[in-house]
Amino acid sequence: MGENTAETGKITGTLDKDYNLLWYTQACLENALRLETYRHDAERAEDTDLALLFEKAQADSRKGAEIGMQMLADRLTGVAPPATAAASSDGDGETSGQ
Repeated sequence: MGENTAETGKITGTLDKDYNLLWYTQACLENALRLETYRHDAERAEDTDLALLFEKAQADSRKGAEIGMQMLADRLTGVAPPATAAASSDGDGETSGQ
């Protein structure tokens, strides 16, 4: 599968990287909503392990959405953090040792 390296921002009016951040944030929010239903289904079936898995996944999705929204806000107000700050985070504010 080949990668498309052409910037499509001229078609959408939004740079690919910005569109991707918008999509990521939306996907995290949608996952959090979907996982709420899944968690309730597991609880109704009295499957505690599965409910806990969905609850943890929902928390991760919320965290991803929070990070995405903060990055969007920073970029819209011109306060974008250094490019390496987001890349080196493991999702809960700690820098990755890898």
